[in-house]
Amino acid sequence: MAGDSDESLNSWYEEMCKSYSLNFELHGHGYGPLWWLAKGEAIDCLTKPYEHSLETLQRRSVVLFESRGSHS
Repeated sequence: MAGDSDESLNSWYEEMCKSYSLNFELHGHGYGPLWWLAKGEAIDCLTKPYEHSLETLQRRSVVLFESRGSHS
């Protein structure tokens, strides 16, 4: 069972990379980027989230999700 779930996750990740690689950096360099996802789609990406405060990331999240009408 665990192998099936890993396979599904890997497949999803590969598809995300193919779909969004032109708009967002999807592979990390060290700590890696932070993606915002809504309803299965990448809606934004921050290349170096560790350079921002938690409060800044929280505000950006609120703005992104409220602008899409997504609260989940």
